[in-house]
Order: sequence, then C-alpha cells, then structure tokens
Amino acid sequence: MADAFAFDEVIRALLPALDNSGQGLSDPSAKQVQERLAQDEPNLWNWPALRVLGCNFDSISRQDRASVLDYLQAANAGIDPKLKFKIEHSGVALLIAYCLEGLQRAAARH
Repeated sequence: MADAFAFDEVIRALLPALDNSGQGLSDPSAKQVQERLAQDEPNLWNWPALRVLGCNFDSISRQDRASVLDYLQAANAGIDPKLKFKIEHSGVALLIAYCLEGLQRAAARH
C-alpha cells in the first residue's frame, strides 16, 4: 500500500480541480470515475477529464502513482461511496475521499 506522502501528493494534485470546476468546467462524475477505476488499466494520471481541470500528477513518482492507483482500484471495488462518503456526483470529490481514506490507513500503520 502507498505511504501517506503519496496519498498527500495525489490530493494536492486534485485540489486545482475543485477551484476550476466552479469556473464553468465540470469534473467527471462519480460514476465516470468508478467506471474508469474498474478498468484493467485506467490511465487515471493522464485522463483528459482531470487534466483540463488543472490536475497534474507529473511530479509524483511512477511507483507512488502505481501504489495509489492499486489502492484506489481496491477501494472502488470494495467501498460503496454513496454509503461511506455520501458522494453521488463529483468524481474529484470521490477521488479525494478515497485518497483521504488511504492516507488515514497508511498513517495508522505507523
């Protein structure tokens, strides 16, 4: 599992999307994010739907991206975001919620 620092980096990369989504740009839906994470190779880090919102994951190492992606895919398969996080619409909010859950688990290991 990724360490807390890796989750923190991904959350920081997602934050610009929250600002930009209020400026006429819409973030991907929670359903779109769930469908993308369910793919064998979701290519989340270069997804145009996130890039257009200002998300840039280039500074995150490949190893950290792979570890975080493994966790996101496992979380997506095992957590019902509507029940756990009350997230039904915003895909960026869903990704941040998954990362916060991962960060909490990673911090608890230490």
